[in-house]
Amino acid sequence: MCSSDLRTTPGAVLADWLHEVVVADYHAACQDMGEPASAGTAASPAPSPGICPSSETVTPLKSFHSNFVTDGLKPGSRFTVAATASSGSTVTVNGTHVKVAGTNLTALMTAHSTGIKPGELKVSFTLSTIGGRWYVSGLNLEV
Repeated sequence: MCSSDLRTTPGAVLADWLHEVVVADYHAACQDMGEPASAGTAASPAPSPGICPSSETVTPLKSFHSNFVTDGLKPGSRFTVAATASSGSTVTVNGTHVKVAGTNLTALMTAHSTGIKPGELKVSFTLSTIGGRWYVSGLNLEV
């Protein structure tokens, strides 16, 4: 599980979450995930960090794990995330800003995909601050 000091920056929690998915520690990955409150109404639910494990969330994590293993990621893989500027309670990190052994994550995923050419795959992660800490709150894959 990500220690609370790692949740002070979006990049640190994203790198930790990616590592947890690669090593198939879904419980720890869930602790780095959160569902931000809906904006705009007083009736909005409170933000909730650590929203799982539930089969609804663990099933996609297992799929990401399988894809990451296919992409050549291993338990010893180290992730670095380029510094991101946050302007508010959310930030989006492009997969090209995530490096694994000197290669960006989007290029790595493209290289191991069938029928996807360079430039066609877009990967991004949304991170949200909840109670002063950052959590992974979304993953977007577009072809």
